[in-house]
Amino acid sequence: TVAIRCPGDALLEWQGNIGLEPLRSEGSLAFSNFQLSPAIAYLKSMLPLEALEATLAVQTTYRLDGLSDGSWDFELDGLRFDVTDVAVSGLSPTSEFLTVSRLALAEGQLRFPERSISFNTADIDQPAVQAWLDESRKVNFQQLVPAKTATDQTGGPDSSEPWTVNIAQLKIADGSASFSDLGLSANELMSVSGLQVSVRDISNMPGQNLPVSMTGRLNEAGAFELEGTAVVLPAVSFGGTATLSDIPLVMAQPYLAQLTALSLDSGSLGAQLEINIAPDQPLTVAGSTLVSDLAVTDTRTNESLLAWQQLEIDRFEW
Repeated sequence: TVAIRCPGDALLEWQGNIGLEPLRSEGSLAFSNFQLSPAIAYLKSMLPLEALEATLAVQTTYRLDGLSDGSWDFELDGLRFDVTDVAVSGLSPTSEFLTVSRLALAEGQLRFPERSISFNTADIDQPAVQAWLDESRKVNFQQLVPAKTATDQTGGPDSSEPWTVNIAQLKIADGSASFSDLGLSANELMSVSGLQVSVRDISNMPGQNLPVSMTGRLNEAGAFELEGTAVVLPAVSFGGTATLSDIPLVMAQPYLAQLTALSLDSGSLGAQLEINIAPDQPLTVAGSTLVSDLAVTDTRTNESLLAWQQLEIDRFEW
């Protein structure tokens, strides 16, 4: 048994055995309270980041065998990663654009040379994201995509066998997000709260069906639900249903004011939608919708231009 105290009060613990002829080792490893903040020195050289705070813990059992042909047989079981108290700052304008209370990958298994890694659960608790459009109409996260250079060209096909990655279930709990358009105002235009997401059967294998469900609140007053099945590889497709309730229409007012002399004073949207996205085919949406308590004012005369208590469309297709 070995325990090593590392800088920052991190602790590495190993318990197991080692054989030399042939080389063989098995046992357990645990790494706790490892601070990721020093990694910002490397990340800043590649990305527009200013600060990173997070604490990492890893634990697993393992078996390592050196084979007679010089290759290795390596297994990890009970693999678990916990990253807590995540906070990432940077971009332009500088802000703390991502926080996560806890990210956990649990009940994992790794096999080599089979090149497979799997986890039974992935949990993301209380993620909070700040997104914005800058004055050039680019989303802030585009700043994290490195510019391509001539040296980025690949020299040929990769002959190595790909890894297979599987996660039985991903859950996001109590997520939130905010969106601003700096070309209009620094004020928040839209917010999502109480976000709950579940995705099952995640895999990097082509054609894998991913059952997806999502619920949340929009600008506090509105609510949304989404349920369906998605495919990510080799092309994105989705088929499912969405329910919108009491979505406030006034969040569109800053854009309406740019184009017209109208003021959207009130109104809410509800809808039952069927959504289909398929490769090489346009998005299709069908269903019913309800617009309630609409009030639109002509800002030139300050007079009511349009108003109704309720407008319902039983069926539409787009």
